[in-house]
Amino acid sequence: MLTKRGWLTFGEFSNGDQVLTLNRATGSAEWQPVLGVEIAESGWRRMILMDGQAHSSLTVPSHQWAVERYSRRPSAPRQRDGRGCRAVGADRAPVQVASWEREFASTEQLRELHRVVALAPLGDPPPLPVHDDAFVELVAWFWTEGHINRSRGKLTSGVTIYQSHVANPRHVDRIRAMLSRLYGSPVEALSRQGDTVPRWRVYRNGHKTEFRLNHVAGAEVLRVVAAPDKVVRPEFISSLTAGQLELFIDVSILADGCYSVGGGAEITQKVRERLDALQIACALTGRYTNLRPSHYRGVERWALGISGSVRTTRFFPVSAAKRGGRFTISTVWHRGPVWGPRTVNGFWMARRRGTVYFTGGPVVPVQGCVVPRTRESN
Repeated sequence: MLTKRGWLTFGEFSNGDQVLTLNRATGSAEWQPVLGVEIAESGWRRMILMDGQAHSSLTVPSHQWAVERYSRRPSAPRQRDGRGCRAVGADRAPVQVASWEREFASTEQLRELHRVVALAPLGDPPPLPVHDDAFVELVAWFWTEGHINRSRGKLTSGVTIYQSHVANPRHVDRIRAMLSRLYGSPVEALSRQGDTVPRWRVYRNGHKTEFRLNHVAGAEVLRVVAAPDKVVRPEFISSLTAGQLELFIDVSILADGCYSVGGGAEITQKVRERLDALQIACALTGRYTNLRPSHYRGVERWALGISGSVRTTRFFPVSAAKRGGRFTISTVWHRGPVWGPRTVNGFWMARRRGTVYFTGGPVVPVQGCVVPRTRESN
């Protein structure tokens, strides 16, 4: 499940963690504390597997989903005679689409007209910025195009961002302007020790421009980006305002991704954990993503697909299965643990096989509601 500390599974979170939930009254996402965990009794049980490229879930038949049902109603009452039949010569009232009505349905109750609410934007993002916009952009450039400097084979707190002034001169100008807003004009040389002021310098290395930050500026970046794999901390993403989330997503794609004709995008990395922060940022803005294995010139990589369509925030599981494509709904037998966090809203964000969606808790005979341990007792 998605928490402010990242993607956590059973046994990894505590009662101090905030989980992303769905408020059915407002249709927005909210951060709420975990109140406890429902754990199903051990043993073999029948479960329903809904699996495909766009969605993957393994739930008990009574598992709850937040759905919307297509509703059609007549725009005016139809004229009836004394026997209750439509009056002869009476015009049939035109049918109008009322709306998508919000409902709850278990996995076994899902029908063709049910569409599952997979994503929703965060309804209460931080109103005031914790970080400067230029710093958010710096983090996006660093995790995609950056490098942690080494001295005698050991990692230091200095960092460098690379960009080609031949292929992407506009990117070079944008990075230069961003660093100037943060730390002022570049210097001619960086002091190796004793400096207490963040500084930066520009180098030319063949077709690349190198933006080197000293240990003071680099330490600021590495406080929110974990070394050595350049993994952006989830706490940093959850602290961003709505505008900063969009900025982080846009710059990350601009630096190391590519856009498709339909408005979507894709970004690939060698380390899967690097893409977690970008997937969380997209989830908080209500964008559909899909994290899957990829290959490039024989090297295993990971690709994060980002949809540019609002329609992908909803999906019709039963209709998709009946079309005979790669998405299937089947009954399987499962012996492993079945659990679900308990929250006020009841619906929380889950991830399975790289697909994300809002889902509810397991409605099965449980051993009891277990309150997770506090962080201090872990």
